[in-house]
Amino acid sequence: MKKEQELEIITTAYFLEERMKELNDGKAKLRNDKPQNPIMPTEPQEETEILSPTPYPVITPEKSVIPIVPDSCKHVLHMALVILAVSFIVSIFIPAIGMPCSTIAFWGGIIYIFKGRKAEKKRLENESVERQKNSLAYKQACQEIDEQNRIRQTQKDEELHNKYLTRYENYKNAMKQYEIELKEYQEQELPEWEKENAALSVTLDETKSALQEIYNKNVIPAPYRKREALCYLATFLNSSQYDLKFAIENFNQYVTQCKQDMQITLQEAQLRIMRETLSQQQYSNWLNEQILDITEQGNSTLNSIHNWQKADITYRTYVSVKNQRAKKKAAKSRR
Repeated sequence: MKKEQELEIITTAYFLEERMKELNDGKAKLRNDKPQNPIMPTEPQEETEILSPTPYPVITPEKSVIPIVPDSCKHVLHMALVILAVSFIVSIFIPAIGMPCSTIAFWGGIIYIFKGRKAEKKRLENESVERQKNSLAYKQACQEIDEQNRIRQTQKDEELHNKYLTRYENYKNAMKQYEIELKEYQEQELPEWEKENAALSVTLDETKSALQEIYNKNVIPAPYRKREALCYLATFLNSSQYDLKFAIENFNQYVTQCKQDMQITLQEAQLRIMRETLSQQQYSNWLNEQILDITEQGNSTLNSIHNWQKADITYRTYVSVKNQRAKKKAAKSRR
């Protein structure tokens, strides 16, 4: 096979590999660009809050003079004195009995009087509290506090209700907007996205089939059927008098040297060489010109491919659908 035919086949394969990359990148971008179903607004609920009431005034018991011996203890005191007197007399004749009895009577009376004074104090305090509770001034103060609590609670209820009405009005407006967005999503955005996605999927399949037909000519060995290798081989053949076999040998040597020098993988070395090739303006310009020329006019290699015409038609359809959708999205964003 002549060198010119080898170059055309390699250039055409590079053109289709570039198109496959473009389509695969578009597929990933389109997947992330899928329109999202609008979120329905949540209907607000009316809130309630029970305020802590202002407490009633604290009542302080009035101080009372408590007798040394309360009336309730006098009969017990009398009994204790009698027992004490009897015990004293008995202790004169029978000390073993009289002394303990007199001691018990004495301390028992003291303890009972102490408890009696405590109970009397409590009783007087309770009476004082009840008197103040039942006083007209205290009742009026409590009524004023009840009214203040009622007013505060009423104001709070009105405040919460007004806030609810505002939220509900916002909710109704949001629902109207949601229904508009939902209709637009169901009738325009999602169908348009699905149309573009379907066109892209068909284009990918047809372009892949066309590329495979190129490779089935068995001009390009399997290890070099990738963008990185094709980029180097095409520019090497175009800028030299060597054939494909020599170009492949040169590429292998270059990749091996780059891999060893940079301590990188084979794939990384091939990618590095491709970037280095494209960084040279003359090679980059030539490849761009070849891609543009093939895109607009095709060539004999593409024309010999059974699937090329279908692949080209589906690609142009996909680009048209993509551009239409992009224009609609741009117009929507400007609204």
